[in-house]
Amino acid sequence: MENILYFSSILLLLFLFQLCSPSLASSDYQTPTKYFVNCGSNSDVDFNGQNFVRDTFSIGRSKTIKDKNPSPNTSPLYQAARILKRPFAYEFKITENGTHFVRLHFFVFKSGNTNLADAVFNVSTSTKSLLLSNFSLRNGTNSPVVKEFLLTINGSSKFSIYFIPQGTFFAFVNAIEVFSVPNITRDVATLVTRDGKAADFSGLLSHALHTVHRIDFGGGQPFNESEIPRRSWIPDDDYLYAAGLVQNYSSLSAKLDYDSGEEGNKQIAPELVYKTCKKLEDTSTIKIVTWRFNVSINATYLVRVHFCDTVGPSKNVITEFRLQIGSKFTYKA
Repeated sequence: MENILYFSSILLLLFLFQLCSPSLASSDYQTPTKYFVNCGSNSDVDFNGQNFVRDTFSIGRSKTIKDKNPSPNTSPLYQAARILKRPFAYEFKITENGTHFVRLHFFVFKSGNTNLADAVFNVSTSTKSLLLSNFSLRNGTNSPVVKEFLLTINGSSKFSIYFIPQGTFFAFVNAIEVFSVPNITRDVATLVTRDGKAADFSGLLSHALHTVHRIDFGGGQPFNESEIPRRSWIPDDDYLYAAGLVQNYSSLSAKLDYDSGEEGNKQIAPELVYKTCKKLEDTSTIKIVTWRFNVSINATYLVRVHFCDTVGPSKNVITEFRLQIGSKFTYKA
């Protein structure tokens, strides 16, 4: 996840580092039923097993637009949008304190003289977070774009999302998700600077976190979680350097030996993530495997690394290795 509230005076690439292991599921977590909004539409629609309700949450003056000639493969969720050349907002009543996922869905289509690819706008929130700046899909894709954020929102309050057009352009949105995900991440992490120094960092949850990469190692195929939070995971192969050194390994029938922990619940990651991995072909001669990710030099990134030993010879023998970020920070796992 990318910390989008970076400071312009920080020029070094910083990492916030967390380790995650499979832990006991949170028994008191209730599957959320709100908010999932089909923006610009008067109808409810099912999307990947989730019901998105008709648009009754917008405030201020805005208008709706519909795709009059949708492709047969286009979900009804992406056949309408709310749009305006002036700022508009969505308002939600939040009843639970804590961390929430906020997902914004965008899909470009043409309707009359309007082409949603021409939009340029910012998105901010009533929690003072700037989620998107000068956002545009002008050079985008024919597929939906989903921007995902993790925010801390106080309960018993109204939470607003503002869409602010830039210059003479307009803003739009096709769908919005806002729902609670308690205990999905801790408030503390290890701060790693570019020169490899490490220090404690607290207050992580006071920032808005933007999901940049969510990678499943060793699975080989992208997959979507079937239950909320319904995250999308993509395989690691495109990021792997010297792919011939490793192989995909899975133990899908294995029963995971869960640790207990206050941060642990299935909202952190599904079991499939822990049952697949990349495994070295030859540990006698090969000592390092590398994955490379494009990052912005003036941003701070939260790196969450998930471990579950499924390749060790027995439960009593733990596989040991070192995790290295950049060229100077090393963690012995």
